[in-house]
Amino acid sequence: MPTPSVSATPSLLNPAWLILVGVDSYHAKERRQIKEVPAGVIAGTFESDPLCVFQKKEASMGIRAAELSLSKFGWSVRNVSGLYGFSVLAGVRSGELDGSFECALRWATTWQEEEPLVRSVLVRAFHFAQLAA
Repeated sequence: MPTPSVSATPSLLNPAWLILVGVDSYHAKERRQIKEVPAGVIAGTFESDPLCVFQKKEASMGIRAAELSLSKFGWSVRNVSGLYGFSVLAGVRSGELDGSFECALRWATTWQEEEPLVRSVLVRAFHFAQLAA
């Protein structure tokens, strides 16, 4: 499978995530998190209770991120947050996607463009790297 011709921008907080669409929106959320949520005792973490409050506040403002997720069925689009039950937004089994990365990215980009100030699309760096393999 060829490497997609799409740029991927690293998350400010988690090197396991790459931002594909909505970089400015996602980085703004991360900067708010750094400012509002106390750091945890382990480097690179945040205190759990304040983090949950922050995440609920962000969700109440409509701020959401979707993940391009690779499974045995191919690429799908899921909610990143457990506040939305990590639910599938679009997938092969439900008929919206054909399982290809390109199809999932097109669907997710359209979803993000519906509310560009509050939506972002991510992919796990590990899965993105597999596209080149």
